[in-house]
Amino acid sequence: VPVWIIMRFISGLGLSALYVTIESWLLAQSNMENRGKRLAIYMLTLYFSQAISSQLFHFVDVLSYKPYILAAVLCAISVIPVSLTYHVA
Repeated sequence: VPVWIIMRFISGLGLSALYVTIESWLLAQSNMENRGKRLAIYMLTLYFSQAISSQLFHFVDVLSYKPYILAAVLCAISVIPVSLTYHVA
Protein backbone atom coordinates (compact mmCIF):
# COMPACT_ATOMS: atom_id res chain seq x y z
CA VAL A 1 0.00 0.00 0.00
CA PRO A 2 2.73 2.60 0.73
CA VAL A 3 4.29 2.07 -2.70
CA TRP A 4 0.87 2.49 -4.33
CA ILE A 5 0.29 5.73 -2.40
CA ILE A 6 3.67 7.11 -3.49
CA MET A 7 3.11 6.13 -7.13
CA ARG A 8 -0.40 7.60 -7.07
CA PHE A 9 1.00 10.86 -5.67
CA ILE A 10 3.69 11.04 -8.37
CA SER A 11 1.09 10.28 -11.03
CA GLY A 12 -1.12 13.07 -9.71
CA LEU A 13 1.75 15.54 -9.78
CA GLY A 14 2.58 14.58 -13.34
CA LEU A 15 -1.02 14.90 -14.52
CA SER A 16 -1.48 18.25 -12.82
CA ALA A 17 1.70 19.53 -14.46
CA LEU A 18 0.43 18.23 -17.81
CA TYR A 19 -2.93 20.00 -17.38
CA VAL A 20 -1.30 23.28 -16.36
CA THR A 21 1.09 23.13 -19.31
CA ILE A 22 -1.60 22.37 -21.87
CA GLU A 23 -4.00 25.00 -20.52
CA SER A 24 -1.22 27.60 -20.46
CA TRP A 25 -0.33 26.70 -24.03
CA LEU A 26 -3.96 27.07 -25.09
CA LEU A 27 -4.23 30.47 -23.43
CA ALA A 28 -0.96 31.65 -24.98
CA GLN A 29 -2.04 30.55 -28.46
CA SER A 30 -5.47 32.18 -28.34
CA ASN A 31 -6.67 35.76 -28.35
CA MET A 32 -9.57 37.43 -26.54
CA GLU A 33 -12.04 36.59 -29.33
CA ASN A 34 -11.52 32.82 -29.38
CA ARG A 35 -10.14 32.02 -25.91
CA GLY A 36 -13.46 30.92 -24.44
CA LYS A 37 -14.31 28.75 -27.44
CA ARG A 38 -10.93 27.01 -27.38
CA LEU A 39 -11.07 26.35 -23.64
CA ALA A 40 -14.64 25.06 -23.95
CA ILE A 41 -13.64 22.62 -26.68
CA TYR A 42 -10.63 21.55 -24.61
CA MET A 43 -12.75 20.97 -21.49
CA LEU A 44 -15.44 19.06 -23.41
CA THR A 45 -12.77 16.87 -24.99
CA LEU A 46 -11.10 16.29 -21.63
CA TYR A 47 -14.30 15.33 -19.79
CA PHE A 48 -15.56 13.19 -22.66
CA SER A 49 -12.23 11.35 -22.81
CA GLN A 50 -12.26 10.74 -19.06
CA ALA A 51 -15.82 9.41 -19.18
CA ILE A 52 -15.11 7.10 -22.11
CA SER A 53 -11.82 5.84 -20.70
CA SER A 54 -13.45 4.72 -17.47
CA GLN A 55 -15.91 2.64 -19.50
CA LEU A 56 -13.08 0.92 -21.37
CA PHE A 57 -12.22 -1.09 -18.25
CA HIS A 58 -15.04 -3.44 -19.22
CA PHE A 59 -13.24 -4.34 -22.45
CA VAL A 60 -9.57 -4.60 -21.45
CA ASP A 61 -7.63 -6.95 -19.24
CA VAL A 62 -6.44 -4.73 -16.39
CA LEU A 63 -3.98 -7.41 -15.26
CA SER A 64 -2.13 -7.06 -18.56
CA TYR A 65 0.49 -4.39 -19.16
CA LYS A 66 -0.86 -3.39 -22.59
CA PRO A 67 -3.57 -0.89 -21.49
CA TYR A 68 -1.04 0.93 -19.31
CA ILE A 69 1.48 1.18 -22.12
CA LEU A 70 -1.23 2.51 -24.43
CA ALA A 71 -2.22 5.14 -21.84
CA ALA A 72 1.41 6.20 -21.40
CA VAL A 73 1.94 6.48 -25.17
CA LEU A 74 -1.23 8.55 -25.61
CA CYS A 75 -0.16 10.85 -22.76
CA ALA A 76 3.26 11.32 -24.33
CA ILE A 77 1.75 12.02 -27.75
CA SER A 78 -0.55 14.66 -26.28
CA VAL A 79 2.45 16.75 -25.20
CA ILE A 80 3.99 16.90 -28.70
CA PRO A 81 1.98 19.92 -29.96
CA VAL A 82 2.84 21.87 -26.82
CA SER A 83 6.52 21.07 -27.03
CA LEU A 84 6.77 22.00 -30.72
CA THR A 85 5.27 25.46 -30.23
CA TYR A 86 7.57 28.45 -29.99
CA HIS A 87 6.17 31.41 -28.07
CA VAL A 88 7.98 34.60 -27.18
CA ALA A 89 6.77 35.97 -23.86
